[in-house]
Amino acid sequence: MASTEVTLSVEYGQFLILDTNATPDADDPVNGAFANGLAGVGAGGRCATVLTGTGFGTVPATLETAGTAPAPPASGWQDIVELSMFLPDWGPILLSPDTGEGCEFPLVDHSAPPPALDTLNGEEWEAANASHCHWWRLRIHAQGRDTAHASEPHERYLIQAWPAPPTPLAALKLTDAHGTRLRGKNAQAPADD
Repeated sequence: MASTEVTLSVEYGQFLILDTNATPDADDPVNGAFANGLAGVGAGGRCATVLTGTGFGTVPATLETAGTAPAPPASGWQDIVELSMFLPDWGPILLSPDTGEGCEFPLVDHSAPPPALDTLNGEEWEAANASHCHWWRLRIHAQGRDTAHASEPHERYLIQAWPAPPTPLAALKLTDAHGTRLRGKNAQAPADD
């Protein structure tokens, strides 16, 4: 599993995960983020919003990619959500919603040029298209969102990605107070492990 440590810019209590050439649409609802209090996806699977405890500033994150689904989440994470993203442009970028400051999340080897599928025919096209996964599953872990306003916050994120067919958004664990406030009083959360 490839792993990268990054510092993400946060504005208005969120950061975005976008396909390389996607543009967030303010009129396109990000489905699920407020329902589960952590993350949701919109724009046809090409834009996800992650809700943070930090309103403005930075948060540390670990980005991991794997060829298959990673082992079940480790203990210590307070909220965990899985969602599917359509990423045909060789991987997403993680952005601050207003400034556009961000970093790449390298899902594939960017040193190799993407296949020029429109120049291939028949079996060559099938092989090249099959080797270039478009759908990815992202498991987003959050810890310390309740400490965002403390003198020494401990908010951090782990985002794991692997190629997988699209499946519905799934809340695996929802336990922090910040997420509870975002979900509202009547939301149903999965049981804590």
